[in-house]
Amino acid sequence: MTNSSPRTPPLILGFGEALFDVVDGVAILGGAPCNFAVHAQQLLAADGGDSSAGRAMPVSRVGNDALGQRLRGEVAERGVAVDQLQVDSALPTGTVEVELNSEGHPAYDIRQGVAWDNIELTPALAELGSRAAAICYGTLVQRTAASRTALRQLLEVTPQALRVCDLNLRAPHYTPETIETSVRLATVLKLNGDELVIVAEVLGLNVASGASSDLPALIEAVAARFPHLTTIAVTEGAAGARLWQQGRHETAAPPRCAVVAGADSIGAGDSWCAALVIGLLRGLPPLAILNWANRVASFVASQRGATPVLPRELRTP
Repeated sequence: MTNSSPRTPPLILGFGEALFDVVDGVAILGGAPCNFAVHAQQLLAADGGDSSAGRAMPVSRVGNDALGQRLRGEVAERGVAVDQLQVDSALPTGTVEVELNSEGHPAYDIRQGVAWDNIELTPALAELGSRAAAICYGTLVQRTAASRTALRQLLEVTPQALRVCDLNLRAPHYTPETIETSVRLATVLKLNGDELVIVAEVLGLNVASGASSDLPALIEAVAARFPHLTTIAVTEGAAGARLWQQGRHETAAPPRCAVVAGADSIGAGDSWCAALVIGLLRGLPPLAILNWANRVASFVASQRGATPVLPRELRTP
């Protein structure tokens, strides 16, 4: 449950990496939690208004360098607060070299020893966390002790919030302990079909022989292992997505979108997660959430870059 109500605009936090994806030599704003926050802010401000509908912001750290200044500027230009984009005096702003295959699907070479590896739980961040309606996080930011500790400390002061684990597994930047603890601390789990299989294998979940490709069976196994989860969302790309809540499964296929030249799927899953979280906070029915998230993510996958401007018609369910 959350502490938000119709009279309390929700505060949504995306904790983790804020960086630049370098695609064909071009630096593009990225990082899953940052993408999530940018998309969530667009969906919250569906009417183009102020923060009366709620606020979403990234919690991350950038370097005291030109890329860091640019990142903060680009986030602010999107109408997203940069209060919790900390500035590190020693470590550089993060970058990721991205290679796209023939279908526009990315492979990542993630730079290590960067600013978002050193996020701190400040008093201001702890106070924000105590008021948050939702916090979204993944496994990548937990590759270092500093950011991992800050995340887990933040989750301790957000008992009222939806705690959304969007796994975003990026080898070799995760361990079985990271996966298990991340899911254990969450109330909502979002992952893709391939990640669901990895989770089942890594955690040794008891799934019947031959059921490794049976997503409903895998979902039920995860739910049995982590009974505190209220929602499990599994995305399957062009095949659509499914939502599990208290033993009930819903599925929905995505719509087709016109694809621009140079389109990639970067950020599509993050936009899907943003619609999921806002849909849950608003108490929307599962199928309505699925259809909305699919529409948003399909559009993002048809564009270039992780955070395109969403058309107005996509900003409401």
